[in-house]
Amino acid sequence: MKLYEALIPSSHLFGSTFTICMINDVTTFFPKAMSTVLEWARTMTFDLSFLPRYMFLTFAMQIADFAFAFDEGHPELYIDRPPFTISPCPLLYSNGLNGNNVVQEMLKGLYLGGPSSLIMGISFIQ
Repeated sequence: MKLYEALIPSSHLFGSTFTICMINDVTTFFPKAMSTVLEWARTMTFDLSFLPRYMFLTFAMQIADFAFAFDEGHPELYIDRPPFTISPCPLLYSNGLNGNNVVQEMLKGLYLGGPSSLIMGISFIQ
């Protein structure tokens, strides 16, 4: 998670996300570095477990945010394929009305950039 914090600082005091705007330049000049970053994001996504409970959503949203910035062409790798979105999820992470995986719904909302991820987050907290 240190890589995420370095590239996407949590505060303006720690820097800017301007470097992410230069992804095309990075890809052109450092293709091996980009493949390493994408492999890291995919590994983190597929190895993420529901525990510890208090950190799971933070990690899931950070990894997805990072992956959507660097791997724009493959959002399904982070929304539809990780084990935490396709395997039975704990009751805590399922929508009581229809049993949908709330984490998957939040990731879809995050990717689409709409307010639905915020709505899903509020629904989850309720």
